[in-house]
Amino acid sequence: PIIYKGKLIGVLDSEHSDYNFYNQTHIDLFQLASCMLSSIIYDSQQKKNLSPHQRFKEFKSLLIDKELFLQNDLNKKTISNLLGLSSQYLSKIISQFSDKSFPEIVNELRIIKAKKLLIDRSFSTCSISELSYEIGFSSKSSFNRAFKKHTQLTPREFKKFVLIFKKAKN
Repeated sequence: PIIYKGKLIGVLDSEHSDYNFYNQTHIDLFQLASCMLSSIIYDSQQKKNLSPHQRFKEFKSLLIDKELFLQNDLNKKTISNLLGLSSQYLSKIISQFSDKSFPEIVNELRIIKAKKLLIDRSFSTCSISELSYEIGFSSKSSFNRAFKKHTQLTPREFKKFVLIFKKAKN
């Protein structure tokens, strides 16, 4: 039996053509495997019961809490594998609960992070190119386009605005 928190969640079953083939060592190994797999199997079964909305929340949480959006080679396939979903199902969930595509969601999170870093004093001397790579963009030009789309300012204009605001505040 595979038992998790006192509840039967599955059974390891094995047959052999030889009568009385399995000895105590085999039984001990099956019990060990059962113990090791019980939490993994339980978690897997629970994930199957998640609603599409819960899956979307799990997707957003993975991107935000683990800051996976900062990876420059991030793609939908990587995320869907981490979630145990097909890429097609992930796309369906994203379109069902967001008016943005996967790349738009990732870029929006990157721009939010970029704005925070540009506002932070420790990044006031950081170049725009360095910042763009730090937050996951593969080129400065794609970063500039995405930043302007979300803020109506270039990163350089935003950086100047922040510096002027900080000086005026002091």
